[in-house]
Amino acid sequence: MLRAAQMSPGVRGARGSPHQPGRSRGLVKRVRRHHAGRAMSGSSEELIAVQAYFLHERLLLDLLPSPEQRHLEADIERRSTVLPRGAAVSGALERLVAHVLSSRRATELTLAYVAEDVRPGSLVTATQNFYVKNIGGGRARIRGQLDVDRAVEIVGEFSLSRTVGETGRSEIFGQHRYTVLAYLQSDDVIDGTRTLRVRPLFVGWRLHRPQGALPYSPDGRPEVWPSSIDQFTRADLVKRPLVGEVRAMRSLPEEAVKNAFSDIIGEPYVGKDWGGEASDLYTARLTISGVPLTAAFAFKGPGKPGPLYISSMGKRGDQAIRLAGEPADLLVVQHHDKIEPAVRHLMTALARDRGKRFMIIDGQATTQILKAYNKLPAVGPAEAGSAHSS
Repeated sequence: MLRAAQMSPGVRGARGSPHQPGRSRGLVKRVRRHHAGRAMSGSSEELIAVQAYFLHERLLLDLLPSPEQRHLEADIERRSTVLPRGAAVSGALERLVAHVLSSRRATELTLAYVAEDVRPGSLVTATQNFYVKNIGGGRARIRGQLDVDRAVEIVGEFSLSRTVGETGRSEIFGQHRYTVLAYLQSDDVIDGTRTLRVRPLFVGWRLHRPQGALPYSPDGRPEVWPSSIDQFTRADLVKRPLVGEVRAMRSLPEEAVKNAFSDIIGEPYVGKDWGGEASDLYTARLTISGVPLTAAFAFKGPGKPGPLYISSMGKRGDQAIRLAGEPADLLVVQHHDKIEPAVRHLMTALARDRGKRFMIIDGQATTQILKAYNKLPAVGPAEAGSAHSS
């Protein structure tokens, strides 16, 4: 039988015991209703599957109070009658991980960092590029640069005896995009570098299948491209915007761009901007392959000149966080210029955390869409110039 171990003091935080029985009550009952690692469908949960390369059985079991640990162990015993025991154990733990991720029990590390709320002892998750190296003695080190701030390192170690099957033992090493579920052990400055040290419970792959019209998302990448939206398909039929056309788009006030998009979408209800709005435009009139979905837009116009950074969206990215709070399937960030990768990483984490998808429309894409639907100011031949490259 699997036996649950007490959590080591090094991973306890100010919030107290990691058991949190109030939050995990009934967890095994729900986990057992999953199929092949998929979380239950529901208003706030996505269908999620995970494939584990590394599982820390004891720490994962310690997420459950003792009665539910016994239920899970009994479930493993039943499955072991028709499956190899290793497959039964890893399958049960993968279902547990899938539920923890889908139920938002673990904090997205990116969001905690942006909100300046990094708390040692907390259960965190991150999906990004990591490098795994064999450091000898039967142990490996996992290391990565935090996606929204590459000056910050994430680092942890784990026992290779806990890798899963031949795939885990042979393929876990090197550079990969992994999902990691871990306890945050410390937040320190080491040799001048801010370092977030973690103790992994799970390392592997994560897949999303959101509810409704939104397409399948491999490896937890919740991004939708503008070309997927039925109302924007005409943009694929026009030539790349000319320099003069991009310049003309950049001269448009934010209000004009918002009104242009509302016309293209066919959304008649457009409110006036005010300082505390969660979104600039909310609509239920977008479709993907004819299936409707709700969307919330944030427009960032010429009032924010140059590239869009997280800091351009309010202190600690507050505007992005408010946008994610809208009851929308799709979160859209539009800007008249370049949108920096850190913003895309932030939106990825927010969408993943809230069970939504997101879309980025930068200056090039904005010009392409407005040009396709005759929403750009007229540009003469002398002003047009050559094709713009972003």
